[in-house]
Amino acid sequence: MSSRPPAPERLAVGSVDLIAVVVTHLLAVASFRAAFAGSDFLVAGAAGIFAAALYWMWALRAPIPIWLRFAGAVVVFAVVGPLATVRGHGAHGFLPTPRAAGTIFSGSVHGWWTLLTTLPPVGAVGHALVVPYLCGFVGVSASLLLLRATRAPLLAAVPPIVILGAGVLVGTDRAGSLYVEAGLLVAAVLLWTSTLHRRTRRVLGTVRRLRGRGLAGVVALLVVVAVGAGALGSHVPFVHARSRFVLRDHVQPPFDATQYPSPLAGYRKYRVAKTRSAALFTVDGVHAKTRLRVAVMDDYDGLVWRVADNGNLDAFRRAGTKLPDASHGTIENLDVTIQGLQGVWLPTVGDPLGITFTGANANRLASSLRYNVAQSTAAVRGGLHRGDTFTIRTSVDAGQPNLDGTTIAPQPATSTPAIFAPFADQAGTIGNGATDARSQAAAIATAFRQGYYDDGPTENTPPGHFLARINAFLREKAPVGNSEQYAAAAAILLRARQVPARVVLGLTLEPKRRQYRFGDVTAWVEIPVAGKGWVAYDVTPATDRRPPPQPEARQRVAGPQPPPQPPHGALSANSGAVGSAESRTKPSNQLSNSHKPARGGAARILAWLLIAAIPVSIFMAPILLILGLKRRRRIRRRRAATPAERIAGGWDEVVDYLRDLGRPVPPATTRRELAITAISLGIGDYASRVDASVFGAREPTNDDARALWKEATATCRRLVHSVGPFARVRCALNVTSLRAVR
Repeated sequence: MSSRPPAPERLAVGSVDLIAVVVTHLLAVASFRAAFAGSDFLVAGAAGIFAAALYWMWALRAPIPIWLRFAGAVVVFAVVGPLATVRGHGAHGFLPTPRAAGTIFSGSVHGWWTLLTTLPPVGAVGHALVVPYLCGFVGVSASLLLLRATRAPLLAAVPPIVILGAGVLVGTDRAGSLYVEAGLLVAAVLLWTSTLHRRTRRVLGTVRRLRGRGLAGVVALLVVVAVGAGALGSHVPFVHARSRFVLRDHVQPPFDATQYPSPLAGYRKYRVAKTRSAALFTVDGVHAKTRLRVAVMDDYDGLVWRVADNGNLDAFRRAGTKLPDASHGTIENLDVTIQGLQGVWLPTVGDPLGITFTGANANRLASSLRYNVAQSTAAVRGGLHRGDTFTIRTSVDAGQPNLDGTTIAPQPATSTPAIFAPFADQAGTIGNGATDARSQAAAIATAFRQGYYDDGPTENTPPGHFLARINAFLREKAPVGNSEQYAAAAAILLRARQVPARVVLGLTLEPKRRQYRFGDVTAWVEIPVAGKGWVAYDVTPATDRRPPPQPEARQRVAGPQPPPQPPHGALSANSGAVGSAESRTKPSNQLSNSHKPARGGAARILAWLLIAAIPVSIFMAPILLILGLKRRRRIRRRRAATPAERIAGGWDEVVDYLRDLGRPVPPATTRRELAITAISLGIGDYASRVDASVFGAREPTNDDARALWKEATATCRRLVHSVGPFARVRCALNVTSLRAVR
C-alpha cells in the first residue's frame, strides 16, 4: 500500500527570489509608459518596488505578529509615497505629513479614474503617479508573501503579470513595444518559475552535476524565444501589434460640452459699445501673425451652433501638462493672462503641445483641464477668472497653408443632415458651381465678403443664427449682418454640400501687440484638410463696409384733413357714457394694480414659509411620531377593559418612564423587587398598593383604578422633575420603552 507524497515545504525567500521579484515588477510597471510622459512614473513604481522588497525581507524574518507586519507595511507605504509621487504636498516638498499621507491613500483610489479620464500622456495630474507606485508596492508585497506563506510558490509570478495587464488596459490603443512590455517579462517569469519548480521537486538520487546544464539550457532557450518574439512577433498572422483593447475608450468622459450655452449665441456682448473697448486678455510671446480660438462649435441643432461631444473621437478628456504632438508648424510658447474673458472655454492657438497653468489658481485649473484632440479645443470646469495665467506650447502655421494636392479629412457626423438639406441648392448657387470642398469654401467666403457689416444699431439688424434668421439673411440680395450671421450661414451652406465645416469664435494675434479687447473678437469658418489640420476662411465683410442709407419714404399729399377729434370733456351726452365708463374703469384698474404688489408680497411670503416648512416638517416628523406613539399607548392603558388591567397599565406607564430616564429595569422582575432596586425613587408604597389591588381578595373597582392612575401620573411627573431640562427632553424622545419586550 503506497502512502500519499508529503506536501511540499514552504520555500525560504532567498536573494535569487528577491532579484527575480524586483526585476519582473520593474518590467511590469514599464507597461504604464504608454499612459505617462517622461520617466516619473518609472521612478514612482521603482520606489514602491524597492520599499516593499526591503520592508518585507526584514518583516518576514522579524519575530512580530502578522497584524503588526501588515500595519508596518501600511506605514512604509504612506511614508515613502510622498517622496516618490506627490513631492509638493509634503513638508519641505517631500517629507511625509498627515496631509501627504492622505493624498497617497486618496490617489490609490481616485488615481485610476484620473488615469482613465485623462488624455495621455498624463504626467503628474490628479496624483496619477500614485497608481504605478501602488502597483509596485502591492505587487512585490503579494509576491513575497505568496513565496513565504503558501505551498504553491509558482503563484508568486501572478502579480507582475496582473500589473502588466493593468498597464495595458489603462494605456492607449496604440501599442508601444511588445518586446519590452511582454517579451522580456515573460522570459524573466519563465526563468524564475523554472527555478522555483526545480526547487520544489523531490529529487531521488544525485543529479547535482546536471542542474547547471539544465539551467544553462533554459536560459539559452529563453534568449532564443525572446529574440525571436521581438523580431518575428509582429509578422505572425492574426497578431495585430498596433491595436489593443483599452479601458479609456469605454469610459464616459465627465465633461459634457453640450451642457454649456453656445459661445456664438453671445457674440453681441463683444460688440456692444460699453464692452467693446474692455480688456479681454493679454498674450506675450507672439512671433508671427496667427489665429487664437476662444471657442469651437461643430454642431447645429436649428437654433444655435454649439460645441459637440461625439464619443471617443471628439470627447473632452482630462489632460496633463503635455498633449499629443503635432506634425507641422513652428513651436511657440505663448503666455496668456485672463482679464475680462469668462466661461469654461480656454483660448488655444494652433495645435497645442502642452498647457501649463501658473498663478494662484494653477492647481484648480490644472485638475479641471479638459482637451478635445479632434477640435484642438480646451476647457476648464469652473471657468476662467480675472488674473488666471497659463502658458501654451503650441505648433502654429504662419498664414494660409499651401493646399495643393490635399484632401478633406473625414470627420464624424454631428448634426442631423435634414437641417442642412433645404440649403443645398442655394449653396450650389452661391458656390458658383465649385465642386471640391476648398473651392466651395473659398467661393462662399468671396460672395459673403461682398455683403454689408452691421452690428444692429445702424439698420436694426436682428441678432441670432436660428434657421428663420439664416433664411432671411440668405434671401437678401446683399446680406447685412455681423460675424455671427456670416459664419453661421457659411457653415450651414458648407454642411449642405457635405463639407465638414465648423464655426470658430476668436481673434487674430499680432507680433507687436500684447493687449486684446472684446471688440477684437470675430467669427470664421474652418474645414479639415488632411495633413494641414483645420484651415480657416474669413467670410465676414470689413467692419467699415456699412450698408448704404435707405431713401426716406415721401409723405403722400392728400386732400383736406378731417377736423381733429374734440377732447373727451367736449363729447356729447350720448358719448359721455363711454367716457364715464372709461373713467370708472380706469380708477378700478389703478386700484386693482395697486393691490397687485401686496398680493405678490403675500404670495412671496407664503412661498418662503412653505419652503421653510419642508425641512422643519422633516425634522419634526420623527419627534411627533414618537410622542404620538407614547400618547396612544397611555390612552390604551388608561381605557383598558377591566379595572385590574387599567391599574396594571398605570404601573407599566411608571416602568416605561424609568426606562426612558435611563434607569435600570431588570427583566422578569416583580413590582416589589423593582421598588427595592430603585428604592431611592420612592415607589415602594405605590408598588404595594398596585399588588394589593391586582392580587387582592376583592375585585378592584373603577374608583380604585382612577385613584391609582392619578397616583401613577403624579409618580411619573415626580420622576421627570427629578432631572434637568435636557434629560426631560431626552426622556420624552427616548424610544427604549417602545422597543422593550414585556
